[in-house]
Amino acid sequence: MDIEEYLEQKRALEAKKELLETKERLKEDSERRKRELEKEKRKATGSERAERSPSHEPDSTPEGVVPSDFYRRILFFNFIVLVIIGGAVLGWLYFFQGEEEVTTVPPVVVKTEENTSQGTSVTPPAPSTTTVPVNTTPAPTKFPGPEFNFYVEDKELGLFDSAGKLSGENLVIGSPYYNDAVLHLENAESAVIKCFIDRTVLVDENGDGKEELMDLDLNFVKDELDPGQKTEIDESLPGAFDKGTYHNKGKITAEYEVRCYYCIDPECEDTDKNGESTKTAKVKFQVQED
Repeated sequence: MDIEEYLEQKRALEAKKELLETKERLKEDSERRKRELEKEKRKATGSERAERSPSHEPDSTPEGVVPSDFYRRILFFNFIVLVIIGGAVLGWLYFFQGEEEVTTVPPVVVKTEENTSQGTSVTPPAPSTTTVPVNTTPAPTKFPGPEFNFYVEDKELGLFDSAGKLSGENLVIGSPYYNDAVLHLENAESAVIKCFIDRTVLVDENGDGKEELMDLDLNFVKDELDPGQKTEIDESLPGAFDKGTYHNKGKITAEYEVRCYYCIDPECEDTDKNGESTKTAKVKFQVQED
């Protein structure tokens, strides 16, 4: 609780205390005045009885307070008390009007099977006390990863293009396995980097555009490269399959994705995942049936 809230609560308590004390004083004054008027009334009544004759004939009204004047005074005094109390209450409400917030919850119409035929029932939502946590953790800063080169070539026929073809033509081989593909990876940075290669192999045995076999090999190559270092990885496709059997035929597609990061320790056991660079390559070939 801050000082402002404490002072507001203190002023509220003092105002309430003053109101109660005012009401108490007014009540005491009213009772005292009432007792005095009753005493005067009894004195006036006793004097009147003493002056009456034995024949009980009415005499003239004695000087002093008569009953009608007494009741008028009582009513007037009560009216003054009510005016004072009402003014104090209005002042208290006006003083605290700005301190309280009144929240009006709009009604929510809930449609059920029962009220579909009989009308709709309005159910106000329960006040929510859920505290939503505020995430103050700053988001990690992303920056470009290391520069590197990656491509796939045939040992004799040259580079595969982005579509996985050689000079725009599909490669056709006479054996069930293709062993002439070479992956080339080069670090173009002046710092040590670490690269991971994922490979996906798809086999369409019937040539109908539907792959009967698929093999996903995540991080099948992990390589740490010094500044300017180049490396070559010999490939044998289509490789082994965890599920299904390769029947030595069909159209084979091998897709490669390389992810490289800066090393953040001398042994390059840990890398900075906020700076990532990626490249892709593809190889396509068809096994020619006998």
